[in-house]
Amino acid sequence: MYPNWLQNQVIEPNIFSNQFLKIGFSQNGEDDFIRGFFWEKILAKEAGVYVDIGCYHESLYSNTKLLSLVGWNGVAVDANPDTSPLWLSQRPNDTFLNYAVKKSSEDIKSIELYRFQDGAINTIDSKVARDWQQKGFKLIDKINVPSLSISQLGFKVAQQCVMPPDFVNIDIEFVDYLDDLPEFLDILQYPSLLCLEWITQQMSFNNYKESKEYLVLSSQGYEIIGFIGGNIFAQNLRSLYNKATIF
Repeated sequence: MYPNWLQNQVIEPNIFSNQFLKIGFSQNGEDDFIRGFFWEKILAKEAGVYVDIGCYHESLYSNTKLLSLVGWNGVAVDANPDTSPLWLSQRPNDTFLNYAVKKSSEDIKSIELYRFQDGAINTIDSKVARDWQQKGFKLIDKINVPSLSISQLGFKVAQQCVMPPDFVNIDIEFVDYLDDLPEFLDILQYPSLLCLEWITQQMSFNNYKESKEYLVLSSQGYEIIGFIGGNIFAQNLRSLYNKATIF
């Protein structure tokens, strides 16, 4: 799946010039799923729009890098301001917003961000930060960053998008934004595909219909169509119905 991690080990160097080699940047192959979902649009060379909330590094573990390489652009959001320069240097057609997503119930304008040596686990949740430290991850510092609810962020994002986004990725280290998710989806006009990191713990294929994620998504016309790593994929059934009606 990730030949660049296996160089000089089990893959012959000439494989990298093979025209059929697939490229992937996601942690667990999520972008291969995304590529398949939008394959017809990609083949038609139709540029789409993505929103990447909790974007982290512009390539490492990125679920949107592959879309960027085929001509898509969008809005990247991260609580860590240090993420911006690299992101914008590599994706000049994107917009970067420096915000943390706060819990739906919180009435605050800024919040403390715990920054780790492994920036992929940066978090605003003190309990999550303690858990990471107990597991041996090194905390670098804590900084105050501006914060918005997911629905407030939705308005900011909509102002930057020239058209409603096709794909939304949300990975914000277990912050519970689900109460505001319906308004967020309405603001962004119900994207075709969502990739959301699980908030509900100990969920699996066998019991996911008991989760809050499932209840909220199904109430908004979304069907869960896949699980990869700690992520849920959900498609907008309304857009599928509209396509069927048009064609």
